[in-house]
Amino acid sequence: MPFKKFLEDLEKELKKQKINSNEIKEILADHEEMLKEALSEGLTDEELIAKFGNPATIASDISSD
Repeated sequence: MPFKKFLEDLEKELKKQKINSNEIKEILADHEEMLKEALSEGLTDEELIAKFGNPATIASDISSD
């Protein structure tokens, strides 16, 4: 899953969880930074998915906090 699609999917999933828009912006910015760092370390798309997980799972975990 390409980097940009991951962030788009994460945003959709966060909205499904009814997380407020300001919080979504912060979460997306944090994940974008982490993804860019991982890419700069040479991780592939597959390795990124393994490291960060599925956007739906991430959103669900965040909403349950």
